[in-house]
Parts: sequence; structure tokens; C-alpha cells
Amino acid sequence: MDYKELFTKLYSDKCFHNFCNMVDQLKREENKIELPCDTALLLIAANVDYIKGNENIDAIHMLVKNYLNPNGRSISKNTPFYDYFVIANIILIAMDNKKYFEDDKFIQLPLDFTVSANSICKFDTCSCGYKPKIIFSSFINSLTGKAMCKKCGLSVKKMFVHETSFFDKSDNGEIYENLEEGIKKLADSWNKEVAKGESILHRTMRELLSYDAEVCVDPILYDLHQKLYSYMVDNNIYKKPNYWNERGYWETATDKMMECGEAVKLVEYYLWENMPNRIAD
Repeated sequence: MDYKELFTKLYSDKCFHNFCNMVDQLKREENKIELPCDTALLLIAANVDYIKGNENIDAIHMLVKNYLNPNGRSISKNTPFYDYFVIANIILIAMDNKKYFEDDKFIQLPLDFTVSANSICKFDTCSCGYKPKIIFSSFINSLTGKAMCKKCGLSVKKMFVHETSFFDKSDNGEIYENLEEGIKKLADSWNKEVAKGESILHRTMRELLSYDAEVCVDPILYDLHQKLYSYMVDNNIYKKPNYWNERGYWETATDKMMECGEAVKLVEYYLWENMPNRIAD
């Protein structure tokens, strides 16, 4: 199934937008669709009659059915069908973006979305002089957008599928972000990071110090994080955080650690050994 071709046909089609509005109305009325022929009739009613073939109809029907009759975790009532359709299709396209090796082994590659993202809004040039790449990665039913500089490693992320707020008792399920709005938020986060003018050394120190705030999967990074954090605490350079993601804590801790020659040398050595391109300039 070529999800990319189907997505390209429907993404900007006004008639398909009308079809999506009709699906939204069905959800408000708590109606369900069980059979592919019902979805086909709805497409014809919206003048999306150029979609032919059981495979294409089934691909659309699968998402309509899941939207109206969700299995497992539901979709937030604040997610329009169009937004759900777009993000769900990008997930499918991203999951299909594989590189195969012998014996049917493969790796899933990030989906390069740079050209499309730049057509939506502006991503500032990184402080090192390079334009960021915009990629999507998918795992099961999640989608993460990432803006990153391949030279210096600056990056920001944005989740395009996330749960409703814990405090919002009137809604539940998963929110699927509007693609264009999500890209604009990603660009805003990236542009703010670039505007900080943070040096590679300072940023790497901050990332290593706070590494335990993320999922720790790299033993080299975790070991260096432990050395830096222990050095900071044992030498009374800065207090322990009241809680791990305390607002502004890691920024202040980083500033204080940058004044310590021994700590800076550890980070410089790490950069030299692992990312020589980061300190070329």
C-alpha cells in the first residue's frame, strides 16, 4: 500500500476536507461505520469519487472506523478527523521508511520532512551557520518531530500525538496535533534555542548534567553525567535540585560548572573524542 501517494492526493483536496467534516459530524452524533462500502458512499457524497480500488478505500476506512469506533485508547474529542488522518498517515509513511539488509533485516530511518516544513514556516539558521533538518520518527502509534543541526547537534523535539491533560476530566484519549500548527510550534522552539546563542560547550555541559532527566540508554553519557553531577554536589558548587525537572535549575547549575576548569575539561575531552565536528570551528 502506497500511503504516501494516497496522502499526497488527499492532503490539500477541498472535497476531502468536506468528507472529514462529515466524519466529524458522525462522531458528534455518536454514529459508527463498520463496512468499507459505507466509507466509499461517504467519499462519493463528498465528491471524492476519484479514489478507486479496494486497497485505497480500505486504507481510508480503517482510519474512519478507528476514529468512530476506537479499539483500545480513544481519540480525544478535540481532535478533528482531518488532523487524525494526516498524522496517522505520516506515522504509516514513517514506519514504511526502512532500509533493508540481507536476510530481511532492516532499520527504520527517520522521515525527512525538511522541504515540507520549510514551506510551512521559517526555521532560523543555526548559530554554527547550518540550516536544520526536520525529521519525523515513529514508534507504534506515536509521532515525534525533530529539528536538528547535523553539524553542532542542537535539536528540539515536538510530540504530534500526546495524551489529554491529566487535569481535563471532560476529555480523554489521545490528541493528534494539526500538522501545520505542530510544525509552527516546532519552529518556534527551534528559533528560541538558536536565539539563545548558547555555545556548543555550554549546551553539552547542560545536556550531560541533566542527562538523568531523560531516558538513560547510553552508558558513556550516563557515566559522564554521574561524574559531572557528583563533582558538582561533592564540591558544593551548587545544591541538589528540589525535584529533577526544577525550572531553571540546570541552566544555573551549568553556569556554575562552566567556571570549574576540571569539569570543563571533562566535557571538552568528550567532545573531542566523540564529536570532533562540533569543535572544528
